[in-house]
Amino acid sequence: MDLVEKIIKENKLSNILFLDDNSTHPKILLKTTLNELKRRNVKYVLDLNYWPLSYMQLNLYKKNSLPFLYLLGEAYYYSKGLGSKMGVMLQGVGLNENILGVPKVMLRYIKNREALPIDVFINNRNKIIYFVYKGLRERVISIFLKYSRAINRIYGISYGQLKVLHLHDINKSYVIEPAIPDSVSNLRGLKFKKRDYLVFYARLIPLKGILEIPFIMKRLIELTNLKEIKIYVMGKFPNTDLKNIFLKTVQDLKLEDNVVYKGFFYGEELYKIIAQAKCTLYPSHEDSFSLAILESVALRTPVVAYDLLPLKSVYGNLPSVVLVKEFDINEMALQVSRILRLNEDKYNEIVYSKSVDNFIEKHSNWDDVVNKLYNDLLRTAKIR
Repeated sequence: MDLVEKIIKENKLSNILFLDDNSTHPKILLKTTLNELKRRNVKYVLDLNYWPLSYMQLNLYKKNSLPFLYLLGEAYYYSKGLGSKMGVMLQGVGLNENILGVPKVMLRYIKNREALPIDVFINNRNKIIYFVYKGLRERVISIFLKYSRAINRIYGISYGQLKVLHLHDINKSYVIEPAIPDSVSNLRGLKFKKRDYLVFYARLIPLKGILEIPFIMKRLIELTNLKEIKIYVMGKFPNTDLKNIFLKTVQDLKLEDNVVYKGFFYGEELYKIIAQAKCTLYPSHEDSFSLAILESVALRTPVVAYDLLPLKSVYGNLPSVVLVKEFDINEMALQVSRILRLNEDKYNEIVYSKSVDNFIEKHSNWDDVVNKLYNDLLRTAKIR
């Protein structure tokens, strides 16, 4: 919401309708809202988090006899009703590559499963759901975005995200760069004393790598003989079952003193923990940009992550971000061990390099993000 509030507060785009989430409405409210937009003479619709064909939409469509256009997005329904063009910003789609609707993460998992100590999808039912929802569904979305005449602008938050969706080479696609500023402005510039622990923070779901963390730590201890090294895991589990699987894995590997689940933190409390960490371990299989990596870089904490295409396109040239082959937990442990072995001067060379300084400066101001979007909207929507 920060981006929307910033633009609206400055009253730059008073005749553009902003939709910043995938809120859903019964049929009557949709029509009432559309009539109000017509009364206001709205000329352009921008959806800041395009999320069509969702579970919530399908359920409401079934229960409330909503118009079919609603399944393609609430913003799309309004745009067609207004006879206007629209733009979409992609955040929750394009998180990993696919081939003809088959997520590459599934193909890589099948290729590497014999060497992996755990099923990152947990069971076959989840694999089927993932194939349909993140594979076939996103392929349909990308084709629709590409050929829809109503949609004349597709905003991506990284070049790699648009490439994953096969939308990087069409005229109506546009990468907002910088797409997101870091959130650590109060701590930026402070130099924290590093302590002997790692951090992992994200949504604590399998495709963010939570179940791989214990095995990477086990390998790291074997490589370094640092028997007291810890990783602080922070975030929320979506359910108790997954939390229990994670904690049982930690217990089975006898890592109770090394893998510490600290719960959910946010704001300065979270940032101070990150700033004092030696490294952020980030074995995520899904990302379009990664705020976690951005915050770690801004707090001068190096990151080891998987080499997802969106992450390579944003962080691939930074010395403080090391990207390794997806599912290669041995290489991930090895790269973390190399960071831990660096002396203070070499460590500081990485996290305080000129390229890192420039990257942080570039991603430090909401005004730059707003102006980039605003100027492009003026050109695209032709509204003044």
